[in-house]
Amino acid sequence: MSKFNCQCGGLILPDYEALAIGQQVNFSIQERKNGYGHKIIVDHKHYTGEITAIDQDRITVKTRVRTFDLYRYDLTPANAPRVADYLRVGKCLCNTSNLKRSA
Repeated sequence: MSKFNCQCGGLILPDYEALAIGQQVNFSIQERKNGYGHKIIVDHKHYTGEITAIDQDRITVKTRVRTFDLYRYDLTPANAPRVADYLRVGKCLCNTSNLKRSA
């Protein structure tokens, strides 16, 4: 996972275009259920599976139990940090330092 750590402290995004059939990937599924009263129960599960089909940005992933139809950018390679880690730590901003800032 060290190849995804940047010296700026952020995480380097994986190459989403390099995802191929047969590759192991990580993803997570969030389920919302109505609880008692006005409460909402949120269940967040992480999965690892194998890509079985690719149709542009729709990717089919087979886990041990189920088959999921997912969006390309909701997946990360098995050796990369999970999507939740990118939200928690942040992505690398080194390449954005050359952008022109507007006033």
